[in-house]
Amino acid sequence: MGERKEEFLKEFGEDYGYPHASKNIDEIRATEFKRLDELVYLDHAGATLYSESQMESVIKDLTTNVYGNPHSQSDSSVATSDNVRMARQQVLDYFNASPEDYKCIFTSGATAALKLVGEAFPWSRESCFMYTMENHNSVLGIREYALNQGATALAVDIEDVEHHSGPSKSKLSSFKVSQHPAQRRTEATLTGTVVNGDTLGTVYNLFAFPSECNFSGVRFGLDLVNIIKEDAKVILEGSPYCRGQWMVLIDAAKGCATHPPDLTMFPADFVVISFYKIFGYPTGLGALIVRTEAARLLRKTYFSGGTVAASIADIDFVRRRGGIEESFEDGTQSFLSIAAISHGFKIINTLTISSIARHTASLAVYVRSTLLALRHGNGASVCVLYGTNAAKVLSRDIGPTIAFNLKRSDGSWFGYREVEKLASLSGIQLRVPEMCLIRTFIDLSRGTLFVESPRCKEKLKVPLEQTSCYRKEEMQLYGQRYEVQGYDSDVNLWFTEAIARPCTLMRCFGSEHTCCMNTSGIVGMCRDVQSKLNFVNEAQFLLVSEESISDLNKKLSKNPQNRSPGHQLPIHIDSMRFRPNLVISGAEPYAEDNWRNLTIGKACFTSLGGCNRCQMINLNPQTGQVQKLKEPLATLASYRRVQGKIFFGILLKYEENMRLGGWKDNDPEPRLQVGQRVYPNIS
Repeated sequence: MGERKEEFLKEFGEDYGYPHASKNIDEIRATEFKRLDELVYLDHAGATLYSESQMESVIKDLTTNVYGNPHSQSDSSVATSDNVRMARQQVLDYFNASPEDYKCIFTSGATAALKLVGEAFPWSRESCFMYTMENHNSVLGIREYALNQGATALAVDIEDVEHHSGPSKSKLSSFKVSQHPAQRRTEATLTGTVVNGDTLGTVYNLFAFPSECNFSGVRFGLDLVNIIKEDAKVILEGSPYCRGQWMVLIDAAKGCATHPPDLTMFPADFVVISFYKIFGYPTGLGALIVRTEAARLLRKTYFSGGTVAASIADIDFVRRRGGIEESFEDGTQSFLSIAAISHGFKIINTLTISSIARHTASLAVYVRSTLLALRHGNGASVCVLYGTNAAKVLSRDIGPTIAFNLKRSDGSWFGYREVEKLASLSGIQLRVPEMCLIRTFIDLSRGTLFVESPRCKEKLKVPLEQTSCYRKEEMQLYGQRYEVQGYDSDVNLWFTEAIARPCTLMRCFGSEHTCCMNTSGIVGMCRDVQSKLNFVNEAQFLLVSEESISDLNKKLSKNPQNRSPGHQLPIHIDSMRFRPNLVISGAEPYAEDNWRNLTIGKACFTSLGGCNRCQMINLNPQTGQVQKLKEPLATLASYRRVQGKIFFGILLKYEENMRLGGWKDNDPEPRLQVGQRVYPNIS
């Protein structure tokens, strides 16, 4: 690893890290992101990580200052208004936007900002909403407003043939545009006064594109802003949908984290952002940066307490506030979240956006080149990249997002679940583990389920019998409808405290959900069985064998790396690591793989095949912490993997209408007891 890092620094040392910051990159990770110890976080496209000093500054600010509702007139309210005013200016500064030309409207996120544009835009039957194919779903949602007003929607592919980072004399020559079929919901014709082939004044069109594609990281040349606004019909090659005045929307939610658009050079009419994409915190806060001239054309219908100067309930009278920001920000602003923005921008300004861009670009170029160089033993490529061609793969003009798939040596694809699972073995992903700490005990004599957690002082008591005091309802989960029983707020509060997130306990009484297993015949794969499920993922019961666990422990002990930290004793895995319902002994290792069905006492079960294991078995069930050696999943992957799935233990379905010795209507349900014999059938 040391040699590879030295080679990397020789090539990218000038761009990697933050040379003007008070700490180098290794110190930043060690002090600002201590929670990443033994973990590689690769989902900044989903959410950037906030730093520890950033959060310390936020907490200090909120605990030493008093911020009141900005709609009041007290000193604390004035302090809030000053904070909001400063935050607006910081946002405009980040995009090099003049406060005379642009306004910053705070929203609940980039999606809310896009929705605001869509519902307030002056659509008409002659309007056109044009957008690139790479847009996020939240941008495509604007299409609903356009089509409902009789406007045309037009998707286009735009290839930046010759990327320019700034304005150029030959802007149009750098783009290749191809149109998809136009979309209309109602018959509409282009009307209006025509002079020199163009409509006058009353028709407004909107073009939307992302500054950076969320999927591939491909960046669009911002010259598009000037081309569309100045002469859209040139790029649309005489299309009837290019008439009227064109306005431009940039979805900068992803791109602004490393390359915020310069609105002085590229004067887009609308730019949408979410702050957690830039510096991690706060979430639930975004902004619409709107050109002042464009804001005056928006038609807002709804008014609220924050956007109205006066209204009368019993007559049709309302006077809206005159300012652009206050006329669009419904209700009370999220003023405490807005107060946190300055601390995020302080971090960004300390590192500098140019250093962030160079740092992330160097990492992206290195990873892309490394992935493309991967080869199987037969010389076949391992990795396929998306969103760019070979000529641009090492370009620093592509954003730091990499979309790829992995292929086997025979050319078949690795499933994304397999890649995700194996990546977790290297600390690239960590699932939330609080559920591991919950313990349950059933007292049959009292008909009570006892639940305990180290996070809760008292044990929870849940009656097993259905009672009229608890409500029954229907709910939909993962596309399936269930009849469930809900519990009172005390039960839900207990679980909320236990797993540190909002939680509701539901008991399932039945569903129409059945799971049809395949008939591949491969060892460990589920067979042709109709299995009725409740809330469980795959089956009703999980069975593991002590002999199979013993064999796994032998393999673990043979690997010298599998030693408990600070000790010479090998790691030992017990049955509870797999969270089974049934533990058996007395069979050969992995004999359960071939069982078709089995009986225990008078109860009959059908085997649904092997249980596909995930990184959860790497969590210590006593502490909820992930094991640093990534065991036992890493060892199981070396010898128990079939078509990308890692199997251990078998899934069982209880056959409620089958019982050993026959079944009668009045017979009680059989109960399993410790020590009962297991009779398997492999035929």
